[in-house]
Amino acid sequence: MHDNKVSWGTYQDNLTLNAYNAWHANAHTNNFTVLPSKEGLKAKSFLAPLDFDMAFSQQDYQPLIPTDSSFDQLLRFEFAGLLETLSGADSNSGVQGRSQRQSTYTAEQLLICDMLYETMVTSCWDVYLGKKPVYHDYDPCLHEQAYRLINMALLTTLDNNS
Repeated sequence: MHDNKVSWGTYQDNLTLNAYNAWHANAHTNNFTVLPSKEGLKAKSFLAPLDFDMAFSQQDYQPLIPTDSSFDQLLRFEFAGLLETLSGADSNSGVQGRSQRQSTYTAEQLLICDMLYETMVTSCWDVYLGKKPVYHDYDPCLHEQAYRLINMALLTTLDNNS
């Protein structure tokens, strides 16, 4: 989206600015869906973005305050918000943060979580910058096995609300 100068939906309006000094944002982890395995194998991906109701292009960008930053700076801010939620932090009201979820985890579980967060952030950053990610090349067999893990994770988190 950013390559095409489209924001997922990060902006301020009178409600967020005056009441909370906050931002509306769609670039967070609960705005992705897991693709069905056949579609994911075709796309060489596991996820697809959702929730484009607030998306807008550079041509439609109207900052609340005329001296606001450029559209490119807005896109960088939006991406930073996504990285924040990928790292398990509370970047918005739509995503429950790491401190709430992990208060009962053992040290070993926290280490595994941190490694997963690091992998997600690093991989997302690399792809965003157009770099080849540091992990191995795409392998359909491994992709299929990973889908099994994803399905187990989804089943174990059925009762979680975000």
